[in-house]
Amino acid sequence: MKKLTVLLPLDGSEGSQLAIDTAKELLDKFEIHFKLLNVLDIRTKLTGYEEFDKLLNDRKTKASEEILSRAKEQLAGCEVTTDMDIGRPGERIVAYIAKHPVDLIIMATQNQSRVQRLLLGSVTNYVLSYSSKPVLAIPMKMPNHT
Repeated sequence: MKKLTVLLPLDGSEGSQLAIDTAKELLDKFEIHFKLLNVLDIRTKLTGYEEFDKLLNDRKTKASEEILSRAKEQLAGCEVTTDMDIGRPGERIVAYIAKHPVDLIIMATQNQSRVQRLLLGSVTNYVLSYSSKPVLAIPMKMPNHT
């Protein structure tokens, strides 16, 4: 059985859960080493108040640790490594791919309207555009669409 290294960029959303569930379906066909990555989008000055910014960043770090811990529990029995990074998620995911051996990236698309994607961009679209490795992008269902 071929061993794959699969990167799961996670943010704790429904899309992250969908990516985990999809990745688990591959276990019937492949031996998989899962690399779980959460990128903290920490701005240096969120509020202008240093102590409050530190508190917010500490909470984000704790939330990141919890996201990775929950995902690791769901993949119990599998080879799993976890990593955290700081920065713009799309850019940091692509940088991670460049530095670490990865065969496949699995992530969900976001529940964004076309206008939101145009104005705000999408982490998945960024990774699809700049990744040197294949990306399995799982579509999330949009409200009022089937």
